[in-house]
Amino acid sequence: MNRRKAIQCLSVAAVAIPLLPGCNTTEFKVYEFLPIEKKDYSLIEQLAQLILPKGNLDITTPELTLDFILTNINDCHKPADQEKYLEGLKLFHFHLSGGKPDKKIAFHKLDSEEQFAALEFLQKGSSGSESLKHFYHITKSLTQLHFTSSDYFMTNYLDFEFIPARFNGCVPV
Repeated sequence: MNRRKAIQCLSVAAVAIPLLPGCNTTEFKVYEFLPIEKKDYSLIEQLAQLILPKGNLDITTPELTLDFILTNINDCHKPADQEKYLEGLKLFHFHLSGGKPDKKIAFHKLDSEEQFAALEFLQKGSSGSESLKHFYHITKSLTQLHFTSSDYFMTNYLDFEFIPARFNGCVPV
């Protein structure tokens, strides 16, 4: 009886193990005014990393760059700007697929040259689409704002001293 149960458990495990990599258990934050799919999160995150690569710098911030960008767009931008951003995101996906709507290409699967070509396409704004330019401009400006408001940037580049800074009690007047 024990041998039969052991063989049954091994066969179930042998069938289940190849299926485990297909299970995506990553949770993403849901934004009220931005209905973004899971593939869009990684695209925006990789685009922000490509715009401003941090390398091996130890930059600590209260939230990730992706969360900062999407929270800012969700909470601080007008609904018309949010729709324009989402439309630009869709157009960027369309550009990545080579103009074929049925073909899906993930940004992280592109090699570095193709990623830089896509970034150059966004920088030049050669398609003439306002929403695509808006998507790139907002993503770039919020990525830079996230970095320039970090503790690392403020202390190392601006020589900013956080409160309470210095106190000189006995200063000759």
